[in-house]
Amino acid sequence: MIARNNSYGLDVRYGVNGEQAGEAVDILKGELKDIHEFSDEKIDTVFDLHSASVSGDDLIEVWLMDIDEISEDETILGKNEYIVALKDEYAVPGIAIPNYSAAATMGLSLAALRVAKDKANQWLIRQKEYEILRSEICNKFKVIYQRHEVTENYENFSEEELELMVTGKSGTKLYYTLLYALPPLIKVMEELHKYHELMREALRAA
Repeated sequence: MIARNNSYGLDVRYGVNGEQAGEAVDILKGELKDIHEFSDEKIDTVFDLHSASVSGDDLIEVWLMDIDEISEDETILGKNEYIVALKDEYAVPGIAIPNYSAAATMGLSLAALRVAKDKANQWLIRQKEYEILRSEICNKFKVIYQRHEVTENYENFSEEELELMVTGKSGTKLYYTLLYALPPLIKVMEELHKYHELMREALRAA
């Protein structure tokens, strides 16, 4: 999947794997719409699902991937390439749904930081502006990690780690990708059984 939105400040290719990739596409569209206040018409022009040939030095690739499909030995991340890893919880009873919403937010944030870092290096923006943006995004990551129990508390993720996730070498970026992989959203089977019981009661009463 490709989002070609360079005219709006980003030129990003988003890659999604897994059976629920369609859901991830919808979430990414929603994230772009919220961030840039795109109209539905602009969203349709920004997303081009058939144009896989988009390339260029400024292109940023963000993959939302199942952690089991990431090979530490074979995965090499370039300067503008990022992965947000998604875990499955096989031991937890229930239905696991990849946390695409949080992953999409994080992927867009990494891309935005990469663009801002490059602009700071080219003196197009002040370093202080980049640091403010990094601080804001770090706080967003902290909230996500704590909410989904990736970290034990809010302070267990730092701006230094975020900087390495953005500007580190391939092995460093991959290390933090795997270290902070997002667990799935779990729908417990008991709750589904309750829903089915309610549906049966409603049908009996109809």
